[in-house]
Amino acid sequence: MLFQFNMQSGRPIKPGAKWKWLLLFVGFPLLELWLILKLSAVMGWGATIWLILMTGFIGGTLAHRQGFTTLQKIQLDMAQGRMPAGALLDGLLILVA
Repeated sequence: MLFQFNMQSGRPIKPGAKWKWLLLFVGFPLLELWLILKLSAVMGWGATIWLILMTGFIGGTLAHRQGFTTLQKIQLDMAQGRMPAGALLDGLLILVA
């Protein structure tokens, strides 16, 4: 059988599509863990944990700032009677990041 079909949509499932998802959700986290272990061997555990916490804090701060700016854009568009489609998409992407 060349193709498997999705029973709900009737669309063919591409061969190898499952492996892409496996790589995305299992492979990349394992690679990240491996890099953290290698980094800790070079810098030490304390510095590695500090670096991880600081990058998380900086990323959270930037996401908060961008989210607040996007919320202001949404409120401005709504006050002017416009649909804030672009700002809503920006907000969704900030939330996902």
